[in-house]
Amino acid sequence: MLCATQFVIHSTRKSFHLTFKGFTLIELLVVLLIFSLLAGLVVPRLSKMYASWQMTLERDEVLTQLSSLNYRAFQQRIDFTLTNYPPQSEDKPENKPTDVIAPLLELPAGWQINTKQPIIFRANGACGGGIVYLKYSEYTFTAQLEPPFCRAKLLN
Repeated sequence: MLCATQFVIHSTRKSFHLTFKGFTLIELLVVLLIFSLLAGLVVPRLSKMYASWQMTLERDEVLTQLSSLNYRAFQQRIDFTLTNYPPQSEDKPENKPTDVIAPLLELPAGWQINTKQPIIFRANGACGGGIVYLKYSEYTFTAQLEPPFCRAKLLN
């Protein structure tokens, strides 16, 4: 609703009509209140959406790295076994040399890989396949590495 104010100026010869149109203070305050309520609802959801997108991109990056492990084993001509990554203290006895998988995988911060059974990657580029659990905070994703090339396929 626009508020219109008219002023009439009389002079000796002519009369001038000046009209000022604008919004009242109440109307402006109501519009600002509506915008602030909408912003209060939208901004928290945007941050949750961003976190969800970031987690999805990181998950896809982990799956891509898992899919390329057979090629990396072939490139470096090494056999290795994937069980848990990063290795927990009980997986790594003091007399065991540094795990060869460490330079092959670079997981984003907070991600862990666990396997149902150890997955063997051969120097010829083949692998035995298996089920892999990707953990990130309270989320767990299940992926299957399909032999012989270990292409990662998300199951859930």
